[in-house]
Amino acid sequence: MELTIFNIIFIIMIILIPFAIYYQFQKDKKRRKAYQTWAQSYNWYYNPKRDGKICRNYKHSNLIRFILSISVFGVVKGTWDGYSFLSFNVHFKYQNKSTHYIGGVLIHLEQSFPKILIRPKNRFDLFGNIVGFKDNRPESVEFSKYFTVSCKNKDFAYDFCSPRMMEYLLSKPHSYMEIEVSENTLIIFNYYQSAMNPSDVEENLNQLIQLRKLMPN
Repeated sequence: MELTIFNIIFIIMIILIPFAIYYQFQKDKKRRKAYQTWAQSYNWYYNPKRDGKICRNYKHSNLIRFILSISVFGVVKGTWDGYSFLSFNVHFKYQNKSTHYIGGVLIHLEQSFPKILIRPKNRFDLFGNIVGFKDNRPESVEFSKYFTVSCKNKDFAYDFCSPRMMEYLLSKPHSYMEIEVSENTLIIFNYYQSAMNPSDVEENLNQLIQLRKLMPN
């Protein structure tokens, strides 16, 4: 039987699939080991397995509610710079097409705040419509080109989006970052090509601490 180009491609794929699966398995194994070593060095809790319950205490968060139907994995709980935190990874398909990873990191604040959600424009629209906040200050023109702010409390939105906060967010090189304050939690969601590694978690934690410093008291 004469081999067509499609048959050749099919045979190559059949040969390569086991290697791809093995490569991903080794990559995941290496990441779990790195997480385990990292968490133990700080005496933190770490669970590499999928967990559908860990986020149920955060239903007040729009970002968390989005992923409540999805099991998170790579959960870490501990304390960073005086704040207790939770980090996790999410693996999902957007509109049943492209595959994405979300890295979620949150810290528990010392008091409750009104809810506010800040996300970049022209990206995924995963979280539906919330009452928007329109900032008419001249210094916010550049910020408004790149970010959408959703908040029902106009005074808090003004206080949160201070010139220093806007300058900080505009300086971040991330292709996608969502920030939410919800009751006594401050949350960052980032999108990645693969699951977060420990350095990604630490980077997000440092950003959360900086955001807290720039927030209203």
